Order: sequence, then structure tokens, then C-alpha cells
Amino acid sequence: MKSTLRRLALTAVGVSLLLGASHTIAQTPPGQITLVVPFAAGGPTDVIARGLAEGMRASLGQVVIVENIAGAGGTVGMLHVMRARADGQVIGIYHVGMAVVPALYRAPPFDPLKDFDPVGLVNEVPMLIVARPDFPAASFTDAVAYLRANREKINYAHAGLGSASHLCGLMLQSALQVSLTNVPYKAIGAAMVDLMAGRVDITCDQTVSAGPHVTSGKVKAYGVTTARSVEGFSMLRPLATQGVVDFDVSNWHALYVPKGTPQPTVERLSSALRAALADKAYSARMADMGVINVSAEQASPDALRSKLRREIDRWAPLIRQGGAYID
Repeated sequence: MKSTLRRLALTAVGVSLLLGASHTIAQTPPGQITLVVPFAAGGPTDVIARGLAEGMRASLGQVVIVENIAGAGGTVGMLHVMRARADGQVIGIYHVGMAVVPALYRAPPFDPLKDFDPVGLVNEVPMLIVARPDFPAASFTDAVAYLRANREKINYAHAGLGSASHLCGLMLQSALQVSLTNVPYKAIGAAMVDLMAGRVDITCDQTVSAGPHVTSGKVKAYGVTTARSVEGFSMLRPLATQGVVDFDVSNWHALYVPKGTPQPTVERLSSALRAALADKAYSARMADMGVINVSAEQASPDALRSKLRREIDRWAPLIRQGGAYID
């Protein structure tokens, strides 16, 4: 009996080795894939990630679950991704915050370019300039005049240092040459609650989360932050057409895996990303929220690597000018 079991075990090992040599199997990580969202459930990144996971699951033929690991503006979750085994089992989705880590920390917890392998860009998410419902300005021009005249009294709410709302606020204040009182929150949802209640004055938030409040009239909206108008928000003009020269800010999301992940695995995940983005139902859901899915060429490792370098160079001077560090 023992010898029979031993022969069966050896046979199983041999079959396993043969399968491991197969090119197809080598590109297919066994078991479950975890897509780490470094923010709380229900937020903009989480909404995008859950739809993306569904599309990637269909392409990969594997279970793709979403796990929320929030903290420190997303760095806690991305540290979890960085420390995971480099086998394609753990993927991270992060927004523009990935590009500001080197400038926001005196001692950065990771290097975005050296500690991760890029999978591909996912989307560009326009943002909206919104204010409390009783903000005394009928237009963006009026709002600018009011901000400049009352700069010492105005509170700007954001979701913490390095968040998309924080970065948009930095760019807005720099463009308008005003310095407002910045009020950080742990999440943009909490900031929006206080904005709707009139406890803070103004913020900049993604179409994904701010859009429904604009539509319902719970907040005032003054424009979109991208250079072009946004589908679903055509009633709001870009700030660049309202006197703010060259203003073009969007939140963008991308996928990353731990450094050293085999290139065939990275390519397989990138291919699944492109398949998910091409899904008409997913694209329609994103468009309804004002999200702009990127092209197949942009959803690639090389394109993401190039964009990340550009964004690091773009945001570093503005953040350092602000003089606020997380550590």
C-alpha cells in the first residue's frame, strides 16, 4: 500500500513539473487574485475597482476579489501590495497619489518607480469644483472674486494630504493666487457631508462621488477641472475656459504589482485590464459617472511608467511649495 501511494505521489510530482513547464500554465497564477483598494469601501476608487475586477475575472478565468486596506492616504494598502509575493496574485489600484509619495514624505515609504511593476493606466477621472449649497456666488467668476475678497475666512475641505482633492486644491489656490484654510478629512465622503451641511465652504471632488450631489442640488458646482468638457456634465464649463489658464487636473487610476513579478504575468494582467476596459457595459457605467476610460495603448506597462514619471515631476514643485509633509 505504501509503495503504491509513493508511486502515485511521484507521478503527481512529475505531472506537476510537466505542467509547470507549459508556457500557458506559467502565465496563469493558480487560485485567487486579490485587487487591493487602499481606501475605504464605497469610495470612488472602490467603485471603479469593483467594476474592473468583474471584467478582469471574465478575461482571466479566475476569481478576483477586492480587498480594502485603507490608511495614510493609500500608502498602507500599497505597502501591502509591495510586500506581497511577486507572482501576480496581489494587484494594487491607486490614484494620482502614487505620483506624490516622493514629495509628500521626507522619508518615503516606497519608491513608486523602483518598488512596483506597472500593469497599466485605467482611467482619467475629471473633478468638479463644488461649494456649500448657500455659497454666495452664482458663477465661477463670482466665486473667484468672493474667494479673493474673503480668502482668510474660506475653508477648503479635502481628503487628506496627497489625496486627489488635496492636489486639486493646491493647483486651484496656486492658479487663483489665494491661500485658503485647508481642512483635512479622513475621507472625501466625510468632507462632502460637512460641505452639504454648510460647515465648510468649498472642495474639489471626483465626478464619481460629487456628481450625484451636484445633480440633486445638494451642492453648488462651478466647473470641471479638465481642459475639455465632460460627458454627463456638459452644463459645467472647464475652468480653462473660465479664465484659469492651462488648468487641467484629473484624478487617474492605475494598476501595479510587486517589483519582480514575471513579465509574462504582468502582460497577462495588462491584457485582462484592456479586455475589462473594452467591455461596453463597464464603459457605459463609467461614462455615466464622468469617468474616461483610457485607450488600449495607455493601458500598458510602458505607458503607465512614462505617465508616472511625468506626474512625479509635475506635482513635486507644487507640493514642496506648500511645505506640508505627511511625516
